[in-house]
Amino acid sequence: MIDYPKIVVTPPGPKARELVKKDERFISPSYVRFYPLVVESGKGCIVRDVDGNEYIDFNSGLACLNVGHNHPKVIDAIKKQCDRFLHYSNTDFYYNEVIMLAEKLVEITPGNFEKKVYFGNSGTEAVEAAIKLARWHTRKQLFIGFINAFHGRTIGSLSFTASKPTQRRYFFPLMPGVNHVPYPYCYRCPFKQTYPDCHYWCVDFIDEFVLQKYAPPEDVAAIVFEPIQGEGGYVVPPPEYFQRLKKFADKYGILLIDDEVQSGIGRTGKWFAIEHWNVEPLKKLADKYGILLIDDEVQSGIGRTGKWFAIEHWNVEPDIICSAKALASGLPLGATIAKAKVMDWVGGSHASTFGGNPLSCAAAIAVIDAIKEERLLENATKQGAYIMKRFEELKEKSEIVGDVRGKGLMIGVEFVEDKDSKKPAPQKANEIMIRSWKRGVAVITCGISTLRIVPPLNITRELVDAGMEIVEDVVKEVEKEK
Repeated sequence: MIDYPKIVVTPPGPKARELVKKDERFISPSYVRFYPLVVESGKGCIVRDVDGNEYIDFNSGLACLNVGHNHPKVIDAIKKQCDRFLHYSNTDFYYNEVIMLAEKLVEITPGNFEKKVYFGNSGTEAVEAAIKLARWHTRKQLFIGFINAFHGRTIGSLSFTASKPTQRRYFFPLMPGVNHVPYPYCYRCPFKQTYPDCHYWCVDFIDEFVLQKYAPPEDVAAIVFEPIQGEGGYVVPPPEYFQRLKKFADKYGILLIDDEVQSGIGRTGKWFAIEHWNVEPLKKLADKYGILLIDDEVQSGIGRTGKWFAIEHWNVEPDIICSAKALASGLPLGATIAKAKVMDWVGGSHASTFGGNPLSCAAAIAVIDAIKEERLLENATKQGAYIMKRFEELKEKSEIVGDVRGKGLMIGVEFVEDKDSKKPAPQKANEIMIRSWKRGVAVITCGISTLRIVPPLNITRELVDAGMEIVEDVVKEVEKEK
């Protein structure tokens, strides 16, 4: 038996309510808070509020804590770095921590080619750097972005963000030259098609009705995308989408900029090379004749081919990858990793005083080492498959669970009024989120009516079961009240 969650006072408790009032007085109202969770501490996959309630964390601090709260290896790395030095602008001087981290990122990002790394402080800065780099390298002005995307809120990245009107309202004009196209959201296809009978019309549309009509391909610098849309609803494209996208991007010499701020650093799991392929046909043949399958992973296993980045599920190697959030376990750090031949800008063309802060770099090195040593890519795959299975089983019995999608521990459950109409049910999704939190599971929504499940990669089966039982009970309860 496990002791979590622990609800000692109905949240928000008195201390939380008091602090929320002070927050309303002094803090910018531009922040969006899902519910009044006032955090006092965190350990592993448990977060404690100021009133003593302890929650199973299905948020990971907005997908930032892939190795959990206060991982011993990360804390030790931070303490040691604190004793040495806290800052000495990587823009103007050198230190080992930033070089060590860059070397590790070059190793784990997809693509067997030379790469270089630019460091900033956040996801939006990583995207801004990628946009500027694409312009510099190609000398082109146009870009392709996606409807329903989220890439950040600074002006350049906001020009690509297109998930909610409130994120863009009153901020025009934005960066010119960004052309948005529909994302492959198969559950709610913008073209009213059905996969696979659609034959990937969403890809052909970009070529036939954007590039050939009003955005000349010779003027397009890059396509900016999330391999799994995050804020937009944890939307997962169909199997061949990115391979087809890359094919026509290569045809026209257009760069692919992969925003993995939320989906990267092991979030979507996998560990062994065999997991990259569907072995079911071979396994059925072997089972028919009683033949064992022996997988030799001496060279390819233990994370060598692990999917540190979501785009690897589609076997595509982008030109530029943006990372942040979980990279430094919640400390401010963003990274833009590009092919060396693409990152050819000159000194002074882009820089950041605090980018590549030694404290953040030390934490990030520890994060990567912990994921490798503790086989967390494997655990993300294992626990993610189990959670998906439970939600799929719930979907079979529930009229309001419309779609279940995701990879590894990046899972979205979309709620609807009923399965026939597929009408989004934002109020139900919100109610499920709030009631789950009040019962001890910190979970949030995304998109219009999607619950997002993003626990730390080191979550145990016991905590998964405890959390899932609460969420499942709440879903059933809310459905009965319709």
